[in-house]
Amino acid sequence: MNRDILPAHRRASLLATLYFEPSGTARITVLVKQLELVHGLVVSTDLVRADVTWLADVELAQVKDDVVRLTERGRDVAQGRAKFPGG
Repeated sequence: MNRDILPAHRRASLLATLYFEPSGTARITVLVKQLELVHGLVVSTDLVRADVTWLADVELAQVKDDVVRLTERGRDVAQGRAKFPGG
């Protein structure tokens, strides 16, 4: 696991991944795999879960039963139309 990856970079990568998922929804385990395969970020499931919780706290995503859904605001951030705290 690479702890040197900045949280803002991980979170932006999560939003981008969700943006390209069908219906903007994915399980946390899928996000972990996509972060590594697509973005080259090797991180733990616990770290992704913490980042997803943070994204939900700032209303960029919604989480229920390990399923993450991109919100409208999250979609705007993923497309570069809006910024997010720390991003």
